[in-house]
Amino acid sequence: MKLLLKRKWGCWKEDLDLKMRKRNLLLFVFAVLCFVFNMFSVNAANLSREWLDNTYGIFIYDDYYSFGGEIYRMDGKIAYCLQPGKKILTNDYNTTTDMEITDLTDQQIKQIELIAYYGYGYSGHTDPKYYLAAQEMIWELIFDNSESYWTITQDVHGIKIDIEKEKREINNLIASHNKKPSFDGNKVVGKIGETIEIEDKNGVLANYEIVGNATNYAKIDGNKLVIEVPSDTFSLDTIQLVKKQYTDDVVLLYFYGESQMMISTGKVDNVISNVKIDVTGGKFEVHKKGENLIIEDGNYKYEKISLGGVKFELYANEEIVTSDGILRYAKGELVNSYVTDENGYVSDNLYLGSYCIREIASTNNNVVDEREHCFELTDNGDVIPSFELDLENYWPKGRLEFYKGDLVSKVGIPNTWIEIYTVDGDLVYSGKTDEKGMIVIDNLFVGKFYLIEKEAADGYKKTNDKVYFEIVNNGQVVETSLMNEQIKVPETGKSDMDGVLVLLMGMMVLGYVGYAIIKKKNG
Repeated sequence: MKLLLKRKWGCWKEDLDLKMRKRNLLLFVFAVLCFVFNMFSVNAANLSREWLDNTYGIFIYDDYYSFGGEIYRMDGKIAYCLQPGKKILTNDYNTTTDMEITDLTDQQIKQIELIAYYGYGYSGHTDPKYYLAAQEMIWELIFDNSESYWTITQDVHGIKIDIEKEKREINNLIASHNKKPSFDGNKVVGKIGETIEIEDKNGVLANYEIVGNATNYAKIDGNKLVIEVPSDTFSLDTIQLVKKQYTDDVVLLYFYGESQMMISTGKVDNVISNVKIDVTGGKFEVHKKGENLIIEDGNYKYEKISLGGVKFELYANEEIVTSDGILRYAKGELVNSYVTDENGYVSDNLYLGSYCIREIASTNNNVVDEREHCFELTDNGDVIPSFELDLENYWPKGRLEFYKGDLVSKVGIPNTWIEIYTVDGDLVYSGKTDEKGMIVIDNLFVGKFYLIEKEAADGYKKTNDKVYFEIVNNGQVVETSLMNEQIKVPETGKSDMDGVLVLLMGMMVLGYVGYAIIKKKNG
């Protein structure tokens, strides 16, 4: 048999004697049940009472009850009366979690638990008015057509204490208790390593907390669920959110003999919200190398370096559609832009699909790689698909073809020592012309130069002219030349007697001329 707290006495027009007989029967049943529970119960609780100044309760149902306002606690936990007008005969109570002895419906029990939960002691509910409001709401729930209120004097017509604001607030909290975030039950697709933010349009997310494995990669930030999608695994996981409760206490029912029955505040049934997360996608990486120019010891060379600061653009090579049916990128749409780090490295996590990447700007004077590199990321089961691209850039270079020739015959002059300098005066080449009078330098870096003749070939005059030239574009061929004049030398192959004869003949001519002049003067 169950104790009938909800008095089924019918309407107010029934005969008063009939009401009294029913009431006496209820009290008898209550006494019997409490006796039985006293025999088997092993848990006990102690009641403490906090008197409220100038506060009196009025309860009207089959009779009129007036009593002083108090806040009750059982072992420190807030407790509420279930039987207005019934006296408290002891401070030591038995406890149970079995609510069936109250003869209240499950729906009423749940509602009472919610009223107690959101009543006095809930966050911000420190004013005793919240206790009065919750107590009044519990009585009105149990007893249909009853009337209860609080006054500042022990008078049914006394000035009422206004607790309507507190009641409305408790009712509003109860009404929204089961309200879940707007994304409850949704499926979210996230590529590996992605950060996803989902806004709760219902504005209740702050009242929830994440439980289970999802705490490793998801968090609540205000009104947003932030998901740091794992970058090292594929999975279809469920993110579970449970409404936070401010207490871990269990709701207890307190009873002893014919003393007032009470119920404590405690945690209520969990409200759970779920979001499914489908982790998908793959990785791509670019390793970028380049060249650096070194000029030293009268020469130049190129060294391989990691090329930072190189800019790339990634495009969808087809429509990228994820498992939730959402079109992520249209064909040809820019997916993202990237810049290599100091190690020449760039990477990203992408949805499955086909992509193309191309370089749009290089650094350190390296030539832009204008080739387009396409790849596809496909589902490989448990293995995360990946694409790795090794690219090398190079310093822009040209070709110098220098010709050294004879000024008159234009024939090439071998063994002419030539030096080449940058316009800043750095020596970058020193060498001699070949048998054809040529010096050919491949892979000479782009820039402005001049060359000089350090030493002429045998039989030629040294030229002091500077020959300026410039390599402007990568792959450009520059042709230049410098002509030399031969050195003239006396003719060879005649005997010494020929010289003597010439000298004697000259002397004879001079002698004859002198004789003729003297004779003319004497004549």
